[in-house]
Amino acid sequence: MRFNSTNLAVYKEKVFVIADKQTKNTSVRLWENLLSSPQKQLKVLNKNGIEYYYPERILQSIFNCKKSRDTIVEGYLRSKPNEFNNIRLSKIELSKKVVELLDTNDMNEKNNEFLDFLKTI
Repeated sequence: MRFNSTNLAVYKEKVFVIADKQTKNTSVRLWENLLSSPQKQLKVLNKNGIEYYYPERILQSIFNCKKSRDTIVEGYLRSKPNEFNNIRLSKIELSKKVVELLDTNDMNEKNNEFLDFLKTI
């Protein structure tokens, strides 16, 4: 996320940043200094990977199982190439499938810090 001095004023209040757990502290500090309200515009997730925040019901549907989200995601991320339950999908393919199945009711999933942050935007 880089701005030049002429564009910073235009975008400073309109940019929201979501980073996963492994993001370097120096990057987070830089973003905090660039954003006008970092406490509202910046979220560093507690887990390393957006896949941990995909709705559980969607992951269960895509991978045709009833396992927990964490079990599915950990197995998926450990395998190279990415697959779970003999279903092979790249991260981009998985994200597209998630978006296709996403429903407004998924925003109400409990204990999902990513979705909770999105609701504030």
